[in-house]
Amino acid sequence: MAIHLYFELIRNSQSAAIKSIAPKIGCGLDTLRKWVRRAETDSGLRYDITTAERDRIKALERENRQLKQTNGILKKASALKATVVGCPQCTLSSFFWHLS
Repeated sequence: MAIHLYFELIRNSQSAAIKSIAPKIGCGLDTLRKWVRRAETDSGLRYDITTAERDRIKALERENRQLKQTNGILKKASALKATVVGCPQCTLSSFFWHLS
């Protein structure tokens, strides 16, 4: 019960602070609340994915998409090369045309 009351007090005082500060700096309540939560996370006061971790995940996802795309192109090229090698009338330009 005491812990519940403690967290309620903190939430109420933080909410009051946000309601007081947001109009003074010209932003919405939700915007300031998100900034506070992000700052708490980045400083270790709140457990969540930090901004640096979120940026790293985005970069890894981007790299993964690029690698999958490259892998798909290489698979197509390999399969097509296997069919073109034994074909005397096939040219290099027709080989690359099939890749697109």
